[in-house]
Amino acid sequence: MTWIRKIIREELSKYYLLKESVDADDMKRIGKSFLNFKDSQINDFVDWINKFPTSGRAPKGKTKEFERIKEFKKYAETYKEYGLIPLSIKSSFSWLDEDYIDTLVDMFFSSGPERIDSIQIGNYKFVNDSLMSASRFKETSKQIANFLNRFTGFHKKALNGNLEIHFKSSKAMKSKAVYKGEYDQIWIRESNSRDVATDEYASLLYIIVHELAHRVERKFGLPKSFRDEDFYTTRYSRVDSLGGSECFAEIFAISFFGKGKYPQFSDKIDKFNTLTQIV
Repeated sequence: MTWIRKIIREELSKYYLLKESVDADDMKRIGKSFLNFKDSQINDFVDWINKFPTSGRAPKGKTKEFERIKEFKKYAETYKEYGLIPLSIKSSFSWLDEDYIDTLVDMFFSSGPERIDSIQIGNYKFVNDSLMSASRFKETSKQIANFLNRFTGFHKKALNGNLEIHFKSSKAMKSKAVYKGEYDQIWIRESNSRDVATDEYASLLYIIVHELAHRVERKFGLPKSFRDEDFYTTRYSRVDSLGGSECFAEIFAISFFGKGKYPQFSDKIDKFNTLTQIV
């Protein structure tokens, strides 16, 4: 068994030498440049993927990512042997995002990626159920928390109690954000979590306010005397939904952002503010 241990030690030494000679941040930067892969990048791609080891077992819980690296290695071998650029390179990268590249690199070239599963900011608990990196998870959570702190008056009822916001993978949900009443949680698709710089209609921030309206309805019911037909605004406000009144959710969001952004609904906003006793 001595010779087996010797081989293992030799392979491990190669791995750690390789790990020490590679700049993880540089590997991430280069890898992300392939997300919009162009044929002119093929030599950079070959150099990049050949820095990854593929011998031994996959890191725990990372079998699929390990297989992805092996797949990329085969593309590089095809190019080196035949001079052909596999079409699969571009299509493979088109399904990935920056967090996935971070994960691939961290598997081999980081001393240990910081992993934060949840963070508490005031009464808001943010949970990372996706591959979002720790740094982006923390930054995005702070941005959303700061946005929620703008809620006042009737709108603040949406934040009653302990609010949980979960970042989910694109496979787990199709919409940008949704209120899950059975769990009393807001779910956000992590691929849209960068969309926090705008509050235009249908943006992530707008949808968060809209979904929080469903939380208000579930916890407190609709305001007394509220009738959908009095508050139709957008086309979506006329949609029937099992999740609650879309009409209420739309006027709730529109009134939050105010007449400055939605002057065409000024009368409806004033009426809603009076109904909910917002001064």
